[in-house]
Order: sequence, then structure tokens, then C-alpha cells
Amino acid sequence: RPEADAQRVREALAAIRAAKRPVIVAGGGVVRSGAQAEIVALAEKISVPVATSLNAKAAIPDAHPLCVGVPGAYSRDCANRVLAEADLVFFVGSRAGGQVTNNWMFPPPGTKVIQLDIDPEELGRNYPNLVSILADAKLGLQRMIELAPSGPAAGGDWVKRVQQLVADWRNENKPMRESDATPIRPERICKEISEALPDNGVVVSDTGHAGIWTARMINLR
Repeated sequence: RPEADAQRVREALAAIRAAKRPVIVAGGGVVRSGAQAEIVALAEKISVPVATSLNAKAAIPDAHPLCVGVPGAYSRDCANRVLAEADLVFFVGSRAGGQVTNNWMFPPPGTKVIQLDIDPEELGRNYPNLVSILADAKLGLQRMIELAPSGPAAGGDWVKRVQQLVADWRNENKPMRESDATPIRPERICKEISEALPDNGVVVSDTGHAGIWTARMINLR
């Protein structure tokens, strides 16, 4: 596994701390690397919200106070809103492709981007990177955790803003999740699946509408 260059890590951490509204986007590479715990540990240490691609949906529990949800084409509206308002996005193990960015609308062009990826061809391919880190996700994040100073990277107002957007989205969808309408609403199906799953449960979802509902409405622990 390639390890991250310490200087690049320091540059990335400095850029994150200089940002007022930073967001982490965890991609499928985080899951392949087994770096779920590291994503959560870094987010908690520097107090930065985390969005995930559908492939990395369980990298941070849905109930975690820093979890934003899945952005892009298969998205929660609050996740796209957070990426639209962010002034820096840190992609980890993600190609930053068309689906997770909704055809590169979120984050908007011009937003500062940092990218950590094991594949050098992906670095800066879809967004021009402020900092590129070539590394395995798990080892790269471990180095970032090691070198990051404790304390929030941005002001507490940004985290509160993100949490309010997530709470507003949940409140808006609560009536549909609890609806007893016939035929049954898909939001209600997703609620029942979420509550029935054990903590180590696995959801297998097809692409298309099944993937969209899974990304938006099923909560994983």
C-alpha cells in the first residue's frame, strides 16, 4: 500500500484549516481500503462534516452528527446543499465522477478541491486539485490523523449549519417515512428496512430507482 507524502499531508491539512466551510467526501476506495474508522476519526478530530458516495454509504453511520448523507444524482437534498455551500471539498478514495457530483454540479466549478487516491490517474482528473495526495486511503488517513492538530478546522457555525440542513431534510421527509398510505410509500419501506436491520446487516441494492431510494432513505448503523 502506498503511503502518503508527509509534506502533501501537511499542505492538505493547512488548506482544510484555512477553509471556512470544508467537507469530506468518502468514496468506494475508503471501503476497499478498510478505512471507515479512519474517516470517522479524522472527521471527529478536525470537526469536518462527511458525505459519502453510495459505494461508501456505511463508512460513517447515518446517525453520526457529522454525517451528511449521499450527494450527487442518487442524493439527499441536504447533501447536495452542503456541497454547494462548501468552500473546500476533500475527496478520499473517490474519482469525483459524474454520479457523486451530479454531473459536476456539486461542488460547483471553482470550489477548492483536495483529493487522496491510490490511482495517480484519478488525481485532478475531474477537478483541478489544490493538493493531490497519492496514497492508500487507510494509510493516508492515518498519516493525516497523526499530523492534524486537534480542534475544529472550521468555525462551529459551519457544523451547526450542516446539522440544521440535515435535520430540516429529515423533518421534511418524516411524514412520508411514517405514512400508512396504500400502496405503501417507498420512504416507509426504507424506514422499515432500516429499523429491521441488525447493526452488521448488509443491504444489496440494484441500480436505478432502488439505488436512489437506498441512498436517500435507508439508514445504516
